[in-house]
Amino acid sequence: MIAAAVRLKMHMHAATGKTPFTIAALIALFGFSCSGFAQEKPPTKIIFSLDFIPLGRHAPWYAALAEGYFRDEGLDVSIIPSQGTAQTIAAVEAGTANIAFVDVPSVVLARANGSKLKMVAVNYQKAPYAIFSLKNGANVTEPKQLEGLNLGSGAGSFTPKVIEGFMAQKGLDPSRLKISNIAPPARASALLSGQVPAIEFFVMAKPGLEAGARDANTELRTFLLSDHGLELYSNGLAVREDYLARNREMFPMEIRREGGRAARERATRVNRFRQIVVARSSSLPHRRTCEDRAAISDRAHFAVLRSGARTRRRRPKTTR
Repeated sequence: MIAAAVRLKMHMHAATGKTPFTIAALIALFGFSCSGFAQEKPPTKIIFSLDFIPLGRHAPWYAALAEGYFRDEGLDVSIIPSQGTAQTIAAVEAGTANIAFVDVPSVVLARANGSKLKMVAVNYQKAPYAIFSLKNGANVTEPKQLEGLNLGSGAGSFTPKVIEGFMAQKGLDPSRLKISNIAPPARASALLSGQVPAIEFFVMAKPGLEAGARDANTELRTFLLSDHGLELYSNGLAVREDYLARNREMFPMEIRREGGRAARERATRVNRFRQIVVARSSSLPHRRTCEDRAAISDRAHFAVLRSGARTRRRRPKTTR
């Protein structure tokens, strides 16, 4: 589900300014070829599991749902929250959800343990895994500081496994990273109150955490793994292989293209969709403490699947 409709395109540049955010995916990948199809058949029910509790970065999905873009394409979409990617994957494996918003490394690890999930799209082309600490605390700025670090994470998250792999890549001992189980809504307060010296979140949590650090008369330190050699695709859409086989028409290999008048009409609606996303992100829970402005600003540290032929030519960088 890349959030909204093929006819609506929203550009959100990554911090590097390299990749445009194409708000075309759920409909592009799970939509139908024309509105007439939706009139002939009842809407296709889809339960879409987030990778976390609803946050600002999830606003496009909610905006598309509220504006009826999924319904217009013959999709009856329900969105459910999660406590982390491990729980998201479990939900899809158990049939509680049909489609998962998960990170690629988590799917790789899950498949190594027998999971039948398969990625069908990638949203974040720059890994957003970040470790947050305080200047007057752990002050994590270098990979070597991960050894012996007590990191607040959760049982529902695969991110510690990614961090351990990063440590091994850097010649560090992953067994020396200590994980404290802290529920997602409590992580920010656990860091700011000194209960743990560091926490892991996606980098989009940075603005809210920075504000909290200022209120606590200190400074936030953000250690973004992708700025220190971690080269991985991250979050995207995954489904079970058997679900993909039964619903092949929902997953076209080509993103639908529009030209001429349709393309111009789509372009004129970009600003309207931006306003909807901003409004929706403002209404989502936990936005102030976790992922507010960065989720919908052009400075966000993520990018999403390109459209058209450029998508097929792009290859993910791999970590050796």
